[in-house]
Amino acid sequence: MTNAELTEHNRKRRIYQIAFLVNDLEGAMKKWVELLRVGPWLVVEMNEKICKGVIEQGRPSTAPFRFYCATAMVGDIQIELIKHDFGVAAYEQWQARHGEGLHHIKEMIPDDRIDQVTAEFAEWGMPLIRAGHFLEDDHRYPDTIPLLGFQLELGNCVEVKSLTPDMYYIYPPEKEK
Repeated sequence: MTNAELTEHNRKRRIYQIAFLVNDLEGAMKKWVELLRVGPWLVVEMNEKICKGVIEQGRPSTAPFRFYCATAMVGDIQIELIKHDFGVAAYEQWQARHGEGLHHIKEMIPDDRIDQVTAEFAEWGMPLIRAGHFLEDDHRYPDTIPLLGFQLELGNCVEVKSLTPDMYYIYPPEKEK
């Protein structure tokens, strides 16, 4: 691509999310609220019962896993805090090497293009290592770390409209007036 083509191509792209792995989810949310005024946080438990079409280590999987996601918006960017419990190699391996901190950035890919973009990453030597659907949300991790040095997530970044009140909580709780 020429520089002009690269400029035009990237003008249409959107980085939607920056995600961090944490050991103490409540403590991390508290710091983000108190020190950075980021929140409120929507907190959801993710597991094999509510995530469908899971790919783990490049293969379809129904194995148990659990992690917690807390998300808050800062302008047009979503901040995600992830507390991993068990069963997600992408998180286990990253934390073993790096500990807490930045895990991935997520690029928004429209539903009508996500399969094509995923296939392109595979052709470039970055096949899927983790993927799944949480209700309407489609998220995919191509194996970008060996070639790029960081984890990229691809996802449709749609509003999860079928989330019910029993599936989440908000942090901090609303204070009584």
